[in-house]
Amino acid sequence: MVKLAAQLVPLKVDAEKEGKDLAAKYKVRAYPTIIFLDANGELFSRVLGYLPPEPFTAEMSKAIEAPKELAKLEATLKERPDDGEANVRMALILVLRGRPAEAAEAAAKAEKAKFDGEQLGKAYNGIGDAYQSDNKLDEALRFFTKADAAARDPEDQAHAKLWAMMCFRARGDMLTARRLAEEITVLQGAPEGYVNAAKRFLRQ
Repeated sequence: MVKLAAQLVPLKVDAEKEGKDLAAKYKVRAYPTIIFLDANGELFSRVLGYLPPEPFTAEMSKAIEAPKELAKLEATLKERPDDGEANVRMALILVLRGRPAEAAEAAAKAEKAKFDGEQLGKAYNGIGDAYQSDNKLDEALRFFTKADAAARDPEDQAHAKLWAMMCFRARGDMLTARRLAEEITVLQGAPEGYVNAAKRFLRQ
């Protein structure tokens, strides 16, 4: 961990005082949040809350390697613009960088190329999360629906259903919200946290 940390320049700011502008720019809404930026201030990764040493070390490794991965993806897509895997990986990076519209275009190219790996569901969830955080519920629902259909992992599917449920609740469509909550409670392999959140909603 120490060797990895030596490749980064740490900066701690109080998001409610001198760091208000930075928090707004990078859409920091929970504390603590750790964001990894490149030399140009572009976001590559974020960590919400505290992580034990091993997973945090993995996040640092990903952040350090991210610029190299981006360069490789750009080269691949220049040569093969319809490469499904490269497009979905680019979509995931663009979501992190706060560019959901461009991420959606890349994910659409991956889907058009018949890419059906689990990363497509993750990309659509990320796009949905970005739109939901900006309170663009129609766009968020569109991508959570896509994520639900594309997901290959129960956690990704549960994520899509839960946050679609939240969007429908915010719009006042409680019938659809309850249907999605019920689907989460019977989804095999869904993480306990998602199931408990759905059950709490159904008890309301």
